[in-house]
Amino acid sequence: MDVEIVDRSMSGLRLRLKSETPVSGDVTLLSAATGRAYEARVVWKSYPYVGLSIRRDVDMRAANGVDTAALQKLWRETFAGTGGSR
Repeated sequence: MDVEIVDRSMSGLRLRLKSETPVSGDVTLLSAATGRAYEARVVWKSYPYVGLSIRRDVDMRAANGVDTAALQKLWRETFAGTGGSR
């Protein structure tokens, strides 16, 4: 899903959806622009915007270890061959 982060606070993100794609529940957002992965929950929707409550914020440039292994794998699969950007 293609989104743009339009606002960020300590506890949440406001996203602008590029298309009217259904989104709800728990989500993982990978941001090549910031080099971060966010595990979050959708807390409100008002198309084209979606509000997320951040549960975990991981700097993927420094991530290593068992607790981030699944995110590291997803990051590599998503950005393989792109140098971390897409």
